Amino acid sequence: MNNNIVVVDASLALKWVTVEQDTDKAKHLLNRWGNAGTKITVPALFIYEVTNIIYRKTVTKELFLDEALQILTEMFSMGMSVDFSSHEYISTQAMMQAHRFS
Repeated sequence: MNNNIVVVDASLALKWVTVEQDTDKAKHLLNRWGNAGTKITVPALFIYEVTNIIYRKTVTKELFLDEALQILTEMFSMGMSVDFSSHEYISTQAMMQAHRFS
């Protein structure tokens, strides 16, 4: 296992660009990983999950469409690496991180 790579899920990454419960903790992790030169990787499904979650916030009137589009742009400009492989390692790491950080 390479300690310079982390796999994140949509719920964690969304806390980096929106104000939610535990946003401060999520941003602390992002800063720590950035300072350590850690590569952030996401599974391919992440793209669809993030888009859906942000869109649903417009349906529930939590965000206006222009805000949602800005958040989506910000999310995808963060430089995360998208892994399109079907390799078990990425899915396993994503599940472990989700469990670790609830």
